[in-house]
Amino acid sequence: MKQPNFLIIGSPKSGTTSLYQYLSQHPEIEFSDRKEPKFFCWKDRDLDFCGNEKVLEQIKQSTIQDLNSYLMLFQKKEARFIGEASADYFHTEIAPQNIREFNPRMKLILILRNPIERAYSDWRHNVKMGYEPVKSFRKAIACIGERRLRNGVPYFEYLEKGNYSKHLKRYYEFFDPENILVVTFDELEKDANVVCNQIIHFLGIQESFHFNVEKVHMKNSYTPKYYVFHRWAKKLGTLSSSLELLIKDMNALPKKISRKEKVILLDYYKKEILELEKLINRDLQHWIH
Repeated sequence: MKQPNFLIIGSPKSGTTSLYQYLSQHPEIEFSDRKEPKFFCWKDRDLDFCGNEKVLEQIKQSTIQDLNSYLMLFQKKEARFIGEASADYFHTEIAPQNIREFNPRMKLILILRNPIERAYSDWRHNVKMGYEPVKSFRKAIACIGERRLRNGVPYFEYLEKGNYSKHLKRYYEFFDPENILVVTFDELEKDANVVCNQIIHFLGIQESFHFNVEKVHMKNSYTPKYYVFHRWAKKLGTLSSSLELLIKDMNALPKKISRKEKVILLDYYKKEILELEKLINRDLQHWIH
């Protein structure tokens, strides 16, 4: 049966969707029809988490847990390089071992973003999707431990996902570093074509390719705190567009993390960022300053 020979393993809210969309343009690359099957995170494991109905249903509907169902995602693919993109692989402890058991020569692509920005973006996304009931980022961070104790949804591990050096070291225990390509969100923003060509050369495609990277797949869009107010605003908009905008503005989550919250997270992540610098031999001082 056909199998994937490369994976985009993370990190969440760091540009994995953009990579998935851009790389799909190449004639020698195909992805699974389902972007994030999360198979190597949750194969043969219990999904009985504590959380609201919407997020629990999303996890159950989007996760593939048996090998045959996973392999069926790739059976109609004809390309030389076949992959999938499950951003949770990077921070899930069992994932590297599961991937190695499946294919010890798997090519792994990892994109990393400033962990402070990543955590905030992750929280905003969960609020927007209706998964996260806590509408304050600081409160969501404060209740991580409590949620973990009662087997809360792993989507809410906002800080742990950003412990990049810890997770990368775990992957280096199971894979040759030559089989793991690390790029950054900053590099993708600066020149996505350069990053995509770096990736295809890593996979084994020698000729360069021009990717259409004009469409942005990582927009920092409007996110309402409460959808009931959002619906009211839309209804009132038929009477007064200025009133609609006022309500939307009052009900919007801030697009950027506050200065106080940034200081708190920088204190948490500073040593981690410095360790990652050494691990991947890259200057990440702009993540600190």
